[in-house]
Amino acid sequence: MNHQVVKDNNSLCINDASNIEKWQDNPELLNEGLISYLGIPLCWPSGDVFGTLCVLDQKVTNYSEEFVELLWMFKDIVDGELRYINLLNRFEEISETDELTTLLNRRGFIRHATTLCEIANRDKRPLGLFYFDLNGLKSVNDNLGHEMGDKYIGAFANSLSQIKRQTDIAVRVGGDEFCLMTLLPSRQDMDKLAQRLNITFTEQLKTIPQISATASFSVGSHLYNAPFPKLEQMIKETDELMYQNKLKSKSNSHKKE
Repeated sequence: MNHQVVKDNNSLCINDASNIEKWQDNPELLNEGLISYLGIPLCWPSGDVFGTLCVLDQKVTNYSEEFVELLWMFKDIVDGELRYINLLNRFEEISETDELTTLLNRRGFIRHATTLCEIANRDKRPLGLFYFDLNGLKSVNDNLGHEMGDKYIGAFANSLSQIKRQTDIAVRVGGDEFCLMTLLPSRQDMDKLAQRLNITFTEQLKTIPQISATASFSVGSHLYNAPFPKLEQMIKETDELMYQNKLKSKSNSHKKE
């Protein structure tokens, strides 16, 4: 009976199912002796039916219009509360999402990363943190315009989204800086992930020929074992490693010249 309501997205009223052939194998009737049914569909905010608000009885019933109307009022209350909860969740999602890249922003990262740290700490699993910085974004903005700079940022964000696993947390910390937190078992696995990112980023940059030849990123990374330092300390440490690697890269470039 509930299945019928969900399937048709419509109310169903059966005063006496005991004499209706199609309902003779219904579990409620066979197992519980329930012969009376009044059901109204309950919907997610999307409009999809997920269940029913129903009244069942072991005797024949004849519900009044007022009673049926009361059930519809209850349905409206439930549907309204679900819409409200969905709206709150949407607001929370927006407040934690970077508008340009759709990755988490710093606020969202703190909340989700804190949870991931708790899980890794509980299960005694290593936790990897990457800190990335795009090279030459200011030059791109100054010489080619901020629209091109946004494409540069977007290409890297898309690359992060492609290589990260479902349990990983990717964030745009701000400007041209990004983080990725991941549950990886070894330093070798972290190096492989960084290599994949580099390959994916190179592919992404093919859509931006104006900067593809000069675009690159610097990275600092660390594999932590439980118990972990505070999250802000982990971010600071990987940021410092990234900066050191960035300076080394610049130094090596000057030597080659």
